[in-house]
Amino acid sequence: MSCVSERKFFECGVRNTFLFESKMINTVLDYVSGKTSYPHSYKIYIANPYARVMVVFSLGGLMGLQYVIAYILNPMLFFISSLYICIFYVCFFRSLQVSHMHYCIHRSFFENFKMNVVYASFISGFVICQNYNDYKREHFRHHSKKYFQTEKDADADLLINIMFIPGMDTSFYLKLLYTTIFSPLFHIRFVFIRFYGMIKNYNLYVAIGNFSIFSVYYFLIYSNFYGIAISVLFSQLVFYNISSLLQFLTEHAWFSRRKSLRDVQEYSYGCWARFCGARLEKTPVGWARWIFYMLCVAVPYRFGVVMGDLPVHDWHHLCRYMGGSEKKWMSSLYDREKAIEENDLLGLSSREVWGIKNALRMSFEGLSRRSLKN
Repeated sequence: MSCVSERKFFECGVRNTFLFESKMINTVLDYVSGKTSYPHSYKIYIANPYARVMVVFSLGGLMGLQYVIAYILNPMLFFISSLYICIFYVCFFRSLQVSHMHYCIHRSFFENFKMNVVYASFISGFVICQNYNDYKREHFRHHSKKYFQTEKDADADLLINIMFIPGMDTSFYLKLLYTTIFSPLFHIRFVFIRFYGMIKNYNLYVAIGNFSIFSVYYFLIYSNFYGIAISVLFSQLVFYNISSLLQFLTEHAWFSRRKSLRDVQEYSYGCWARFCGARLEKTPVGWARWIFYMLCVAVPYRFGVVMGDLPVHDWHHLCRYMGGSEKKWMSSLYDREKAIEENDLLGLSSREVWGIKNALRMSFEGLSRRSLKN
């Protein structure tokens, strides 16, 4: 298998340890963890793409309104809530790119092809990220059996450019991660890459996206909400970069292949689910530890790194081979569980990693056992 070193990090049955009688509680935990417990919870998702766009931007506006109220009522409350608000704004910006724009690239967000191009171009300008054409070319190369997981995969190439080169000790990658996250040079370079990727195919819809986000900043500055403007800007230009790095690092078994995939089974070995949570030990200490972990680790991980359908990114790659469809991406959390219950042809249930710590350790150990050349 291509992910031998990753096997020990996979866990089964974790979600069952925090399954409750209340369907509402289970529904909340489904969304926080990314692992559904349906029919013990309610199945909730927005199928209509236009409604989904309205809900996402409305939530972004409501978060801003909440931020403004906290800023006016109590500056101390504003500063205390700043980190969490920044995480949710990262979720807002990243969701537009990794969910909305991503599925526009796959022509799965809107039924109308032109609408996919227009909306993806708008997101490129609003978020400040890679343009539609380049993203489409590189992403389809990522899905290609010839390049998937190899050093010629665009995502893997990004890691190489940040110096996450295979064959080093795991401690090297941990130190590199910390130094990269806190490096001004990394953020300046990453923002430049995003900006250059946006203007390479500048058009009217990208310009409208630029105008929209700049209008938001103008309103905040004109209204003297400088703290809020700085927090949102920090979310878009700093935390966004950290989120991208953590997401790419833990997404696949990078550099585990040097030639084309032989079959679907081999393809599946490099894909896994990344869930947010931990086993619940039902003792007083266990409850306290679990609650703290869910609030302080799982929630930031879910909304700051693996937002949207990213917890089940394996399903995105493999659904077509298991009777699913990427056009139904909005229900992917549920469709993956349904496929597992019916037959689990590709062993999805045996490739689930829980928590950001395990995901990073798995990534670093995998990288340490590989090399760019024989």
